[in-house]
Amino acid sequence: MDALQCNKKMRLEDHAVESDEEQNDEKRLSILELNDDCLLIIFSYLNIWQLMTAEDACERFKFVAEIAYRTRRMLQLRCHTSFQHPHDHEKVILADVQDIVKRLNPRMHSLTVYGCKFASPIETLLSILGKCSNLRKLYLVRFSLRKADCLDNLFRAFGNVKVADFKDCGLTDNILEVCLRQATQLESLRVSLNASIQGYWLTELKNIKSIDLSHCRIITECFLIQFLQNNEGLKSLSINGSNFASSARYYRYHQAISRYSTSLETLKITIWANTEKDAFTLIASLPRLKHLMIDIRADFDVDLLMEKLGKRNVLESLHIHCFRDIGPVPDVQNLLSFSKLKSLQFRCFSYPRYCDLVQLGAIKTLEELSLEYCIAVTNEGLVELINNCQTLKLLNIIGCSRITNDFIPGILPSMHNRTTFLQIVVVNNQSIYNFNNPKFPKLKVTCKYKRYW
Repeated sequence: MDALQCNKKMRLEDHAVESDEEQNDEKRLSILELNDDCLLIIFSYLNIWQLMTAEDACERFKFVAEIAYRTRRMLQLRCHTSFQHPHDHEKVILADVQDIVKRLNPRMHSLTVYGCKFASPIETLLSILGKCSNLRKLYLVRFSLRKADCLDNLFRAFGNVKVADFKDCGLTDNILEVCLRQATQLESLRVSLNASIQGYWLTELKNIKSIDLSHCRIITECFLIQFLQNNEGLKSLSINGSNFASSARYYRYHQAISRYSTSLETLKITIWANTEKDAFTLIASLPRLKHLMIDIRADFDVDLLMEKLGKRNVLESLHIHCFRDIGPVPDVQNLLSFSKLKSLQFRCFSYPRYCDLVQLGAIKTLEELSLEYCIAVTNEGLVELINNCQTLKLLNIIGCSRITNDFIPGILPSMHNRTTFLQIVVVNNQSIYNFNNPKFPKLKVTCKYKRYW
């Protein structure tokens, strides 16, 4: 009798499972059941290569992909591989370039090319650009630019480009002079990581709003000063990683910044060993400076600088990097005077300590804090920081090797009364794991891919 009841119960359970599976199957929605508007939204997240693959699936996908091509205003070309040429990026791009040109939207305003070596066939790039008569933004990252005559044709056709980015493209002063001669509408220029440029073409630039010369180590100081005189409306200047020959030149350069760049809102600089101690205090006189990044590679009075900046009290973001833990770090007490500070970033091996984290929690406007590779940070200090700083929305502790999962129970009680969502970012090789508990909807711990110093 027991065996019969057991079999009957098992049959009923099997029937219930089958019913649940049928209901789940009914609830599942195939991508083919979506309307064209939904498909168009999905296709908008695909890159050019994925979109070209999707249109081969069926006639309907091809129809929706054609609409996606016509509405797309931005194009990104990264290193592309295929089964036929898994190690030859250039052949794949050259073979597909005609297909890309056919599909491009003539009203496209932004083009980005990553890591593609068009040193010799740069005319291929021009054939793509020839379809984009309204191009306003051009980003070439690690794109080999060696033929000045081809670049001259490029900028002759696109003299209305407003944003140009040539990061790590092996540029020379001659090539840049040819390029910028035609770019009469240029407002933003980025030439970072081009180590061989000296910058004599800077004296010809007018009406520039943003310029990035990061890690252009041999930029000449007199050309920079002339550029600052000609562009008094400059709002963003990045010169970190550039090393002048003497402290006197450093002083004249910072004196020129404080005199001519009164509209400056963003500044990135490096402090070298041969810098005069009061050279960097000149930047505290900038009336509109909101975003400051300091790369410290020598000893200087950082507290004096923070004290002067605190008197103006317009700073919204502050990034301080100490190279190999060289140089001083600011006293947190001086940071408490910034009532508008929203973003703070440190990259210092021995800073901030427990007492510093406790004081950082008193900054009531702080929303983003990055402590990448600050190995002095401990679980106890992190708990005090999070519990005290209720406005914090993003905390980056990548590379903080002393942080473990043990800090999470210490911050959970404060999550119930928290008014903002907090995301904590770690790296996947740390002893911290993803945390996503429905009981604590305002806390999320996210693991990123491994990063190296």
